[in-house]
Amino acid sequence: TLYSYWSSDWATVLGIWKLRDNRLHFVSRMMGFDMFDHRAPDGWQRFQELHVAQADHIYVIAEAGLAHMQERFPEQRQKFSISYLATSDHGLGRWTPEAELRIVSCANMVELKRVHLIAEALRHVQGPVRWTHFGEGPERDRVEAVIATLPANIRVELKGSRPNSEVIAWYTANPVDVFVHASYTEGGAPVALQEAASFGIPLVAADAGGVREIVTEATGVLLPNALTSEVLATTLNGFKDSRWYTGEARKGTRAFWASHFNAMNVYGALLKELGRR
Repeated sequence: TLYSYWSSDWATVLGIWKLRDNRLHFVSRMMGFDMFDHRAPDGWQRFQELHVAQADHIYVIAEAGLAHMQERFPEQRQKFSISYLATSDHGLGRWTPEAELRIVSCANMVELKRVHLIAEALRHVQGPVRWTHFGEGPERDRVEAVIATLPANIRVELKGSRPNSEVIAWYTANPVDVFVHASYTEGGAPVALQEAASFGIPLVAADAGGVREIVTEATGVLLPNALTSEVLATTLNGFKDSRWYTGEARKGTRAFWASHFNAMNVYGALLKELGRR
């Protein structure tokens, strides 16, 4: 039994191989770009019918993806089930209240991630703010243009693209009040949100794909997918006066992550299931 992490190139290779040799068995994952038409070049998922027909099983990473694929392939609905992506445990992050609102985000600077909305929202946030962003991409000039217009109470550090180990080390060493995610499309519960929650950092995110499966009443504030900078700014302005600005809320955020997205448990269960196939 072979395992393709994406239902794209390798799932195509394995599907063709299986047509030639029925001794082959394979399972695959579907995330987002390999599942939704609007994420594919020309709005068409290439070879998706082949992938679904030939795979023994396909794991999607969110309820939204499961509903989509079962509606799309009702005769094959038993082939789909959820297996979340998950992240490792690095412990509860350091935190004490400070005068400055410490915001972090982590996303490629591409149009669908709407990083510029975070920058635009900060124009309307009162009091001292420090925003740290991890990620790089073609939208950087647009984001920097907004940053150049921000008032003096806003400090910004664009970290660029960094290895995951450096991001985790930064979370370990630096207290963060809130993690913000503005993407308008997602396949599952984003790993960036999971990693922040694992440190106990409350989440504020737009409702896209599987985001609502990690941003819940236990972990933070779910905002409309049709997000505006004003709506985001209102949430950030009230953040310090909300229940999320407490040590107890941070423990609850981490506890939700541990019960749903701890890699030790999630991937251990997946390995056991694959062993039974």
